[in-house]
Amino acid sequence: MRLPSLFLSTLFVAVATGATALAHPPAGDHQAAARYIANEGVLVADGDVKILFDPLFQTSFDIYRTPSDEQRTAMLGGEAPYDGVAAVFISHAHGDHFSADDVNAYLAAQKEVRLVAPRAAVDMLQAARGWREDFTKRILPLDLDYEDAAVTLDIGETIEVDAVFIPHAGWPRTRDVQNIVYRVTTGDHVTVIHMGDADDNDAHFAPYDAVWRARRTDMAFPPFWFFRSPETRAILSDRLNIERSVGVHVPVAPPARLSSLRDEGAVDFFTEPGAVRMITPAKGGE
Repeated sequence: MRLPSLFLSTLFVAVATGATALAHPPAGDHQAAARYIANEGVLVADGDVKILFDPLFQTSFDIYRTPSDEQRTAMLGGEAPYDGVAAVFISHAHGDHFSADDVNAYLAAQKEVRLVAPRAAVDMLQAARGWREDFTKRILPLDLDYEDAAVTLDIGETIEVDAVFIPHAGWPRTRDVQNIVYRVTTGDHVTVIHMGDADDNDAHFAPYDAVWRARRTDMAFPPFWFFRSPETRAILSDRLNIERSVGVHVPVAPPARLSSLRDEGAVDFFTEPGAVRMITPAKGGE
């Protein structure tokens, strides 16, 4: 693991919160939900705490959805439901997950938001249009490599993060891609996992078994290829200790087998921007 000396394995930084509801869920003492943006872009709101995963990008490869102009304008403007975002997490620096120009514009517009990103993405930000040196005090760069220990980050008093390097799909051909899996707990209430383009080989996850067992995850957002077999689905439910998974990175035209699995009730995944899934907190660590 290689972290700049400015950032220790535990970090304490201020966060911003917002009060606009993500959706209109059933009445209850505490409400949490995930709203789909596009590809692997997801907004998670736990009460007043909001976080974004892979929200701003421009590349579709003529396969995947990209954020619409309306979504991009709302995010940059801090308009509902993207108001009051505390932190943005970038899984890796590929164009269908991350636009350096757009993220720089977002940091300039939303002056309280923190950014957590792999070092490769931060390097791209610094070389891109709109970069400002004062962004550095709000950016937490992760310079993780294969088999490095998990890193824990505390963002203020409301967000706890465990970050792990898990190889990008296509390993070992993708050896140089810094793909980060984030497990984020908001307010010690709701825990979610965003996996980026993680490779679906259990051998990558097994060394971190103690990390996964330490906390039950309420909802995860795996790339859809984790649904391809009972064995890969077991990585989610058994190895990663996940209560419920909602797939992402689904092509505009979902594979027929994936759609069949959803029709059978075996899997769930996002396809339509703006779709919402309510998150029900699990009880206990396992």
